Amino acid sequence: MTSDCLPHQVAKKLVVESARDDDEATLMCKDIASLGFKDPIDFYESAQSYAGRFSDNAHMGEQCVPDLLRARISMQQGQQIKDIVVRLVGGMSLSDEAIEPIKPSLRVAAPVDEDAEGAVKPKVVESKPGEKIVCEVMLMHLLNRFEELDPTHFREARCGLKITWKGVFVYCELEIHFCDILLVGNQTDPKQHYNFFRRRLAGTVPESALDPHRVLPLEIPRIAIDCD
Repeated sequence: MTSDCLPHQVAKKLVVESARDDDEATLMCKDIASLGFKDPIDFYESAQSYAGRFSDNAHMGEQCVPDLLRARISMQQGQQIKDIVVRLVGGMSLSDEAIEPIKPSLRVAAPVDEDAEGAVKPKVVESKPGEKIVCEVMLMHLLNRFEELDPTHFREARCGLKITWKGVFVYCELEIHFCDILLVGNQTDPKQHYNFFRRRLAGTVPESALDPHRVLPLEIPRIAIDCD
């Protein structure tokens, strides 16, 4: 398995094992997007925001860019987003057998927990005791944009992951979207709106103040991600 395939395999496992049935798993798998490597120009611009942190190494900024390799998933329920984030917070250790996702119809019948609202949480499949671990997934950072009121960004969760496969590791950023929000975003091109606001304010305020100036108060329902 090559490094650029690892995020897709991890994303597929998370999606399938969070689905309520096989049809939903198939539907959400179609929305998995391996976004590949970041565009070189965008990568360079992102690296410049970190360059000022280091005085002894001019290339350390490039090593700090968290989304050089990216993947995206779209979920049918807000609870599924929360369950995936909580699972990533706890980390994943997978054997050769466990790396493959198990469809809902093939899961071994076992008691499952219910959340505070009574919704049944799907049973996830991890490695069995004694099995050789070949893949580990560690959450490095979490950005919860469901709670922000920024009108020019997606409502999404972004998870920076370190994925280790048989001793070789790669960093990637996994975008976790709610399907209806992603659909609206794809139809309206919010990045165009973001760039419009930045161009309008450019030169009138310091660069560091652009984001605070373009945030407008909006009454938007929030999704809390509780990882306790």
